[in-house]
Amino acid sequence: MDPVLVAHAAGDNCFEISGEFAPASIRDQMVRARLVVDRLIENGLLDNESLSLLVIGAGSTGLTAAIRAASLGVRTVVVSKDKPGFRLRRCLSRDVEPTLYDWPASHWPEARFPWAGETMPLTWEAMVASRIAIDWSNQLRAWRSKLGSLLDIRYSTTVKLAFSPSGSMRDDVEATFNSPTVTYATERFGAVVSCIGWGSESCEAISTPHAQSYRGFDFWDTDQFQGLNCGLSSQPNILISGGGDGALQDLIRILTRKSAAQAFALILDALRGHAGVLAAMTEEIREAEDIARRALSWNLHEKHDAMAFKRLEAAHIRAIAHLQGSAAWPSVDRAIKAMLIPSMPLIHLVHSKPYFAQCYPLNRFIGLLLIAVAAGEIRKPNTRVVRVVGKGHICEGKPRTCHGKAHDVSIRDAAGAITTTTYDVVILRHGLVGPKRFLPGKAVRVRQILPYCVQQ
Repeated sequence: MDPVLVAHAAGDNCFEISGEFAPASIRDQMVRARLVVDRLIENGLLDNESLSLLVIGAGSTGLTAAIRAASLGVRTVVVSKDKPGFRLRRCLSRDVEPTLYDWPASHWPEARFPWAGETMPLTWEAMVASRIAIDWSNQLRAWRSKLGSLLDIRYSTTVKLAFSPSGSMRDDVEATFNSPTVTYATERFGAVVSCIGWGSESCEAISTPHAQSYRGFDFWDTDQFQGLNCGLSSQPNILISGGGDGALQDLIRILTRKSAAQAFALILDALRGHAGVLAAMTEEIREAEDIARRALSWNLHEKHDAMAFKRLEAAHIRAIAHLQGSAAWPSVDRAIKAMLIPSMPLIHLVHSKPYFAQCYPLNRFIGLLLIAVAAGEIRKPNTRVVRVVGKGHICEGKPRTCHGKAHDVSIRDAAGAITTTTYDVVILRHGLVGPKRFLPGKAVRVRQILPYCVQQ
């Protein structure tokens, strides 16, 4: 059996490549989509005669799968319960860097996807999220014109699946569509690929007993975190809750008013003339990340992760200590202090584990480096937000309404003690909640080591 198809199989001729799989960056999801489609064709589950493809989900992942299949002559239907558009389009404040995920691999400065002559249906470069979404919309329009009836996208539509014998050695899948505006016939498909996305983000906490919960900005919302005082008239007290990529990325944006790529560029500039120091630091982190990635790829449960993440964080901290003890540190220290916001607010990063969890190497490294240099006790590990209550107002689950208003936030530590502090900006990055898949069942191995690109 093909290892790519086995890893994503969710039943006869049905495959799931949604948000339960890691790594889960936009780039990685797109690579996963093309890999699955290519292997379906290679293994005869799709063809350009009678074995069509049904793709569930019309985001960047689903459209990568669909365009790839249709461009190879396979009739493809895409169904999405949503209206046309990409989730990234609503975000005017966050940069997305397609190869920054790969640092310290040597190609990370490429800042475009794909790179090195590879091909993918939807291409993009490092820029603000909303701009990427606009470019994808333009590319999709061109693909639809080129592919014609081979690419059939049905928005505002749901689908129900049933399996039936096809009269051959394999089964096909019967799909019934439901749309408020169009009547579609029931169809049969050679394969189904689900790409429904990452689920919804957990940005809520308990508020007052008789009101809706407090809700912070979603990751893909337009926010003001990179602005002066987070867009407020005076310096706020800031709480960030979470120990993954979203929390670390927002910490970097708030402390420096820059993206991770912009902040790291200044650090690299300070390392000019110290090539040996940079090479040693890079190799130390590259080795630690490789060891952790290999260990995590075989883990299924949180209890398996602790040792890998502890060792990984310790390696990053050692690399930072070696940097601090090197001849390059005075210039690096000046560069970091120059990029930090001039008057440090009360800012706390709380997270439930004693270590940062799954996050990309550069976010982990820069986050730990800024924490080491910035004044004050920023990081509060082994702590958890248990309550958020608006002071003088009722939280109504609307981030823009609550942004800049005082909130009493209760935090429980590892011993069970609860302390309450007032914050004006409360950012909750508590991961993703379901559904992360459309098809039933659970993948056997959700953590993967993917290629950076897929060759033609």
